[in-house]
Amino acid sequence: MDPLDPLSFMWWNPTRGDFIRSSGGSTDGIGQLSRARFSRFEEMKGELDNRIATYRIKNPNPNEILSLLERDLLNVFIRLGSLRTTFAQMSFSITEFQRCYLEILGMLDYLEIYRSRKYGLTKASTVANCIGVITNKPGLVQDFFNASIPVWFCRPKQPGPFPHNVLNVVEPFEPFDFLCLDNADPSSPIVYDGPLDASEKHNALHLFSRSWLVFRDPFAREQSSTTLASTSRALPVSQSSTSSTVQRPHCKYTSYFLRQILSNSNFQASRPQPSQSGGRDKFAPLHSSLAPFSIPAWRAALMAVDQSVFVEFRCTSYAFPDPGLFVTPTKDERKAKLIKSWLRSHDAWIARITHEGSLVMNAQHWRDFLNIDLTMSTALEVAGRSTRSAKRRQHAQDLLETRLSSNAVVVPRCTVGEPFLWQGRSYCPGNLPPEIVVRQILWELYELNFAQEFLALDRRACTDLDLTDNHKLYGRQSLISKCFVSNALNYAPLPNNNCGLASETIRGRLPYLRYMVQIMEAWKGTKPTIFDFAHQSRITDQQATELEDAATKYYCQQFYIYFGRAAQVPHRLFPVN
Repeated sequence: MDPLDPLSFMWWNPTRGDFIRSSGGSTDGIGQLSRARFSRFEEMKGELDNRIATYRIKNPNPNEILSLLERDLLNVFIRLGSLRTTFAQMSFSITEFQRCYLEILGMLDYLEIYRSRKYGLTKASTVANCIGVITNKPGLVQDFFNASIPVWFCRPKQPGPFPHNVLNVVEPFEPFDFLCLDNADPSSPIVYDGPLDASEKHNALHLFSRSWLVFRDPFAREQSSTTLASTSRALPVSQSSTSSTVQRPHCKYTSYFLRQILSNSNFQASRPQPSQSGGRDKFAPLHSSLAPFSIPAWRAALMAVDQSVFVEFRCTSYAFPDPGLFVTPTKDERKAKLIKSWLRSHDAWIARITHEGSLVMNAQHWRDFLNIDLTMSTALEVAGRSTRSAKRRQHAQDLLETRLSSNAVVVPRCTVGEPFLWQGRSYCPGNLPPEIVVRQILWELYELNFAQEFLALDRRACTDLDLTDNHKLYGRQSLISKCFVSNALNYAPLPNNNCGLASETIRGRLPYLRYMVQIMEAWKGTKPTIFDFAHQSRITDQQATELEDAATKYYCQQFYIYFGRAAQVPHRLFPVN
């Protein structure tokens, strides 16, 4: 590969030196692509985005294939730049980005340059500097010759003089000198085995790519998709009678105290009753100077949830810790310990939940998990011990290990005496970080929980959604991601101001509310008629406010119907003047 070629970076393979390991956490083996390498990808993506925009101006008719590839490229780019993963997962993200980039580039080159040449509408003065094609079909030879793309015409060897005009005889290139033909390291599954010139090859690559990009449902129970789809029904909006029954899938209940980590626990059916069994009212906002600021529409929506409906299964678990867990202790030392423990586990937990389903814990088990001191023992120190505390630490470390790679690359690490990190800054264990820092941490937890719950609710409430169809799941997931400014579900960058669904103006919130409504319109049951406003290009501020009230109340009620508890909802990071 010519290092001066502008596309050489799209054939580049990362090394361990390009993998920047995360620091400050209780596990070792996860990290990110170096900023210098990522910036190069970012620069090339920006150039390609500009070209796509120019193409769309000249060709206003939608191109579905281009849109799908552009969506894939964006999702892989976000994942590569935001999520901390193992080296193997990072390498695969890089390969996916390169593949998407090259496919889009090749498609645009064909549409804008080579197609017109192929049909003789334009001519080229030079041969394109690209791989070209090897074929035994005369028609393809003519097409590629007209397009000025390198073409090799293969003919069977026959006795006697060669019946074609030979201009020159050259030595063939040896593939080993120009292409990487080594086995993949780390190894990858075989996704296609067949002819290289068949469309099935590309379809297999795309299907595998999208199945890899699909987030797993953290609340999913080990059960068939048929059961999940057939037992999920939503009450119409107008129904609140206690005689109505709603069937829902089981939720996953996780405890490291159980004999098997991530084991199933069935939830019992319950009759209409308040979902609060004591303690803090989860339907009310947090009253603490450390808490993010509630959004009026979402606050009212939670308070308006009808808790009298029959809930067959109650799910008290959370994909990420409930922010209330960190503000309820009376002593700052206790709060500081919980904050430190969460930030030690932060990167590893997100890495696991991105790829693995059924990974949730209820509030008590989150509290117990965060109270375990993970800094005092490495795997070697725990090995052979039978004390209860040692076993608890080992179980906690097991929760943080990523099981996607056959290589045991994610291992515990001792963090005694080390500061913990947040947004690149260090904080001393034992001291509660400044108020604004704690608020940032809790704001992120609200965002991450809301994203995971939205995704899980959609998979239960969406009409006729086949949970084995990764293409459809990926489409729904991509639509949900548009409800977030970051366009991501497992990544919540700190904003500079209140934006997205938390914007201080209804006009700022409206685009994201439209996407929310678009998603919820596919859910089972009757929808509020006011959802029609979402399809009108121009609505008044009053109509937009009414749409927000209806959308937030519908979401919170549906979440209660399917999960039997209060939803985690968006919050504002900054106060409204």
